[in-house]
Amino acid sequence: MGILILDGTFGSKYSGLLNRITNQLDSQDIEVIKIEDSKVAYCTGCWSCWVKTPGKCVHQDHTQVILNKAINADKVLLFTENSVGYITSLSKKVLEKFIPLVHPYIELVDGECHHVKRYESYPEMGLIYIDDALNESDYQNTRKMIERAALNFKTTLSLSLHIKSDEEAFSHEIIHF
Repeated sequence: MGILILDGTFGSKYSGLLNRITNQLDSQDIEVIKIEDSKVAYCTGCWSCWVKTPGKCVHQDHTQVILNKAINADKVLLFTENSVGYITSLSKKVLEKFIPLVHPYIELVDGECHHVKRYESYPEMGLIYIDDALNESDYQNTRKMIERAALNFKTTLSLSLHIKSDEEAFSHEIIHF
């Protein structure tokens, strides 16, 4: 499918930045989902996605649409801003809803317990973290958390950028994501 961008920013103040980024990406197939405009319930930890409706969230919202697009994408890019030293609540809400993409069963991987994968392949993940203060500590902590989330979802964090909202030039990494 190409690249799925999950826009976890509030309002439209970063829409110009997102447009500049999508123009830089080396893909003709890009879909952007503005999480704020999607009806997505918070994960309640009910485990229904593992027990009652395997692989599917029981909430009647846009979660399944997002998950279907994500698992069929080549790459999923989380576009978010610094919110109290981490990703926005919108971004975190969607990231937590990725849990049906793996089985509830646990396996030992490199000395760590991880869920067993549900699908044959998973998309690469990317992070664009907007932070006008360029707080390196916030960014490193966030990058590490998203890297661990990617590991739990059977993939890798293959792109991680820490940028200001007025960024004009992007690293060559984004062109080939």
